[in-house]
Amino acid sequence: MKAGYFFDVDGTLYDHKFHECSPNTLKALEALHADGNVVIAATSRAQAEWQHLPGKLRNFAFDAKIFDGGPLIVDGHQKVLKESCFASDFVEEISAFCQREGMAWKYSTMNSVHWGSLERRQKMREVCWHCYLTIPSYKPYQNEDVYNMLIYFDKPQQKQKLAQFLSNCSVVYYSDCIEIRPKHCDKSDAIAYVKTLFHLQRIVCFGDGDNDVAMLKMADLGIAMGNAQKACKESADCVIGSIQEDGIYHYLRRMKKCAMY
Repeated sequence: MKAGYFFDVDGTLYDHKFHECSPNTLKALEALHADGNVVIAATSRAQAEWQHLPGKLRNFAFDAKIFDGGPLIVDGHQKVLKESCFASDFVEEISAFCQREGMAWKYSTMNSVHWGSLERRQKMREVCWHCYLTIPSYKPYQNEDVYNMLIYFDKPQQKQKLAQFLSNCSVVYYSDCIEIRPKHCDKSDAIAYVKTLFHLQRIVCFGDGDNDVAMLKMADLGIAMGNAQKACKESADCVIGSIQEDGIYHYLRRMKKCAMY
């Protein structure tokens, strides 16, 4: 049975606390490959943010990578397999809304990530550095192809006002921001596409965040990290050790001994 193993990156493969990918986690990925499995990264990072990961993880021979939470899929040689972008007039509408409301927002293109407004609170700059070891520059939107937007709100009313624009989007709500992608372009949609493309018969997904819920639900086996958000754990078939405990390594090692993968 040809199986595909899909891994979220931040909080699943990559530990922000130490800015590293555990050697044991890399061993687990290599062992999956050695046993003939398809190994794929499924991240909300943009390609530009991928470049700031540790070299051994960044250069691992993933069979494919899903970027921006679903809209962009590339193969192991960085060839684009599928991409879906927002209509430019929609991005301009979001930009104008954020400007009127004094809200910060950022957007990702094929090769870059930028703040679309100057409302950049210090807290957000710190979060970007903590997660990605880079801080996006300010660049007003100018008709680029955009795959993903992250919009920050200070008041519940702003969140409610923003919702009126999002009926044709894939949306993930967080405590202080909203992540949006084109409709039918979340991680689960991308995984379904890859499943068909690679003729996979079994899907196993690992994740830790709210934006991993859909892919854990659609997987044949959805696995949440011990450090995962509550919604992620509730959506999973099982919960394993945390990233700091080498949860992936120990789980896959145990499954191999039981001949279960």
